[in-house]
Amino acid sequence: MGPELSESEYVKQALAQSSLFSLIPGIAGPYVADALVWARIRYYYVHAFDYSGARRLVEVFVVNEQRLLEPVLAFQYPPPFRTLFPEDYALLHRDDLQEEATSD
Repeated sequence: MGPELSESEYVKQALAQSSLFSLIPGIAGPYVADALVWARIRYYYVHAFDYSGARRLVEVFVVNEQRLLEPVLAFQYPPPFRTLFPEDYALLHRDDLQEEATSD
């Protein structure tokens, strides 16, 4: 088990991990990390801007039992991300993507 870190230290770790491993075409820096609490769980997230200037979600993390950041699967993102990143949330939760994949 790792040491318990402060919120600002986890935010810095989230930013560092996303800057190295979550490079997405069309998303430009600077990458910005922040935290939010929903249903008593603290989520650390990283966002940046696309070429049109829209804010885009890059990655979401939680602290696991070993006190390490662990990426959250996209389908597990909590509802507050719908308000913060409506374009990304809509893309991740579009029903017609499944229909498109099965209609080919």
